[in-house]
Amino acid sequence: MTALPAVQIRVAGHNEPDPISVEVLRSRLDALGREAGLAIERTAISPVVSETKDYSVTIIDADGRLITGTGYITGHFGASVNAVRATIGRHGGTIAPGDVFLANDPHNGGGLHPNDVIVQRPAFAEGHIVGWVAVSAHMMDMGGMTPGSLSPQATECFQEALRFPPVRLLRQGIEERDIWSILRINVRSASIIEADLRALVAGCNVAVAKLEKAVAALGAESFRQSIARLERATRDALDRRIELIADGVYRSAGWLELGEREVYAIPCRLTVAGSRLGFDFAGCPPQLPRYFNSKPYIVQSTLASKLHRWLAADLPYSQALLDLIEVRCPARSLLNCEPPAPIGAAHMDATGAGISAAMQCMLLAIGASPEAPERRLISAPPSVGWAMMTWAFAREDNSPASFIHTDGTLGGSPAGADRDGIDLSSDLVGTKGSLEMPDVEILEAAYPILIEERNAGKGFHGLGTYRSGSACHEILRPHGALCLTGFMISTRGSVPTPGACGGGLGARTSLKLLRGSGLTEDVPLQAAGISLARGERFELRGPTAGGFGDPLFRPVELVEQDARQGRITADEAQRFYAVVLAAGSADREASEALRRERRQARLGQARPAVRPVAAEPLKTGQGLALFPGIVQVGSLAVSEESGAVLAEAPHPWTDGCLVLDEQDIGANGYVVGTRSYLDPITGRRLLLEILQRDGSSVFECSPDRWTGRMAAGNRS
Repeated sequence: MTALPAVQIRVAGHNEPDPISVEVLRSRLDALGREAGLAIERTAISPVVSETKDYSVTIIDADGRLITGTGYITGHFGASVNAVRATIGRHGGTIAPGDVFLANDPHNGGGLHPNDVIVQRPAFAEGHIVGWVAVSAHMMDMGGMTPGSLSPQATECFQEALRFPPVRLLRQGIEERDIWSILRINVRSASIIEADLRALVAGCNVAVAKLEKAVAALGAESFRQSIARLERATRDALDRRIELIADGVYRSAGWLELGEREVYAIPCRLTVAGSRLGFDFAGCPPQLPRYFNSKPYIVQSTLASKLHRWLAADLPYSQALLDLIEVRCPARSLLNCEPPAPIGAAHMDATGAGISAAMQCMLLAIGASPEAPERRLISAPPSVGWAMMTWAFAREDNSPASFIHTDGTLGGSPAGADRDGIDLSSDLVGTKGSLEMPDVEILEAAYPILIEERNAGKGFHGLGTYRSGSACHEILRPHGALCLTGFMISTRGSVPTPGACGGGLGARTSLKLLRGSGLTEDVPLQAAGISLARGERFELRGPTAGGFGDPLFRPVELVEQDARQGRITADEAQRFYAVVLAAGSADREASEALRRERRQARLGQARPAVRPVAAEPLKTGQGLALFPGIVQVGSLAVSEESGAVLAEAPHPWTDGCLVLDEQDIGANGYVVGTRSYLDPITGRRLLLEILQRDGSSVFECSPDRWTGRMAAGNRS
């Protein structure tokens, strides 16, 4: 890539860099980050880095504040800030030009988990540190009791991986041989891991050289002022956007699965107050001797990655975004653990459940905000789930090797308020933050597998007026090895992702062994030592997000289209959507009759409203958005479709709905309790929520203008 020309910052009044020059600098920093990423891709050996793009490049200022980041895995950006700050705190005034540091321990200045090694190098100008470059990528193995280091059997962090606090890999450009020796002797496939780590060092060197050149062109003080102005401008823009979101309290929960029967709720309470977002995870279960305990900075970094797509996709991904989000996690909990808690998957199961809850809360807040432009993007919550595993095998020389198979992270995106979800994508909004699907040929050339089938799954997934996308469906078998040994690190087998506004639950993860004898065995989602011999096959079906809106109101032509494309059968069209198909075409009269019949059956089965309001239906044209499909007319909550008055402030609008409690049973037999809130006139399902094990609700949508908190002077 051609080097960018030197840019001379022109100074506006009061020595303030002008906006155009600041924007040019921002673009230059993004470009150098991308160049560093290309260096990593071209020099790394493992397909998880070069093809799946599980890496990032983060640029941080001298004080440890995020300037910008590039790469697919945006969740690394905030974690890299944590690592650089730990390095500054540990090494302080001893840091010199040419020093390169490594960290990977979440308990001590690391990143998302021990496999995500963060390599950091300071940039110098005029004899002082002016910034940092931190690059991170997934290493195929970092030692420990399990090939690939992600062990579902680990009960303490000492069993999981070789962990580094911030240590020097290079001192003033000279390799610290002892550190490299410790690494080599403690990891499997040491030559590959070393090569991938050297690729990170190369990317770091590329970025630092270009960063120092950019600073030299501006002068250190002008550079400092420019990035300060960039952060202020981003913060001001974010403040204005958050102020359009309705102040109030919004509650939901995510679900953590341990094995096939043990499930925990991770509740989240979002408080929107002015330009602040406070996510409180009080009630989070205590830390467990399992591999997915987490840290608050990991929750914040992962949540920022999701929120950036919704609130700030056109703004720099900078410290202003991280500062916007306040995360509160109880001490010694799953989201705020202490040693010796294992943390091999700190960014996965528990964090994923917390992020699922937080994003549900955020979508509730946006849905209750008439002036927020993000309402145009409203959707079901994103799918925070995956069908992922590590496979171990022996090379011809009997040396151990392993690889992580990430195809199952390609879920089906949530449905939107006006469109179906996207196949093989976790999110409906934005693309960064997700892994890429590597070519089959690349995987088969690198590893002893043959992929017999890979496609977007068919049948049930996230039903609704608009349905979710389809997740990855894949069948693979050993090829070139007598046996593969699998370590399962998957989720969403018991509790699926919820939908929105009456939309159905997402599809669950399914893992199966297809034995040569024709027998099929279910594989636990968290298991070690699963043997896949020659002649046997392994099948995965990934999870999807949920649907948006009542499935009984799905446009008939979209059901016809799904049937023509082979996504569903005629029987499924009738069962899922109450659409009668004959020769591929819908019988509209019969379909409408069947839909009316099912809505009436719902009303007949439901129990009465908790607090019915005796009022005639109202026109809703002047109402304020309270929840998708529900508007606030004065002090009344009203169904937009029928005009049914559901509640009077400050009572929850759900109090006026007819309620239908049901059970959703997964393939593993786990029973999920659900509650449907129905329009009392039409029978439309306005909300389908997942209940806690005791049958209690975790749902709250309480903007201050509805509850009266604002009038009482309490905005918190």
